[in-house]
Amino acid sequence: MDGLSPTLFSAQRIAEALPEGQPVNLSRRGVLGAALGALVIGVALPRG
Repeated sequence: MDGLSPTLFSAQRIAEALPEGQPVNLSRRGVLGAALGALVIGVALPRG
């Protein structure tokens, strides 16, 4: 899980640095969705 933490933190910083109320919301949703998707896949795959 250590390898995943820096990615999540950097994604969160990017999301916080972007201005509010513009098409940026789609980017933020995409970044968070990708992070969540990677987390779910990472948890689901080892269990088979």
